[in-house]
Amino acid sequence: MRNKNNYRFCKVDTLSIREWIDKNIAVSIQTASRVENGIEKSLIKKYTPILNWTHNPNKFEPLKLLRKECRMIALKN
Repeated sequence: MRNKNNYRFCKVDTLSIREWIDKNIAVSIQTASRVENGIEKSLIKKYTPILNWTHNPNKFEPLKLLRKECRMIALKN
């Protein structure tokens, strides 16, 4: 595996994950006419989104364990 943070799951698990995402995650996309250097980093620091680990001062530590568990499950498939 080149990128150990990209996971592949069996088809049944993938379908279950997609169903969960559809029911539980809302996505909002914002556009900007120009991008200022460092704006993403400052927004992550300000709003501390749970899934953004990089630049987040309030990292959700249980997420680290869940990511590790995902890697273990994915490696079995």
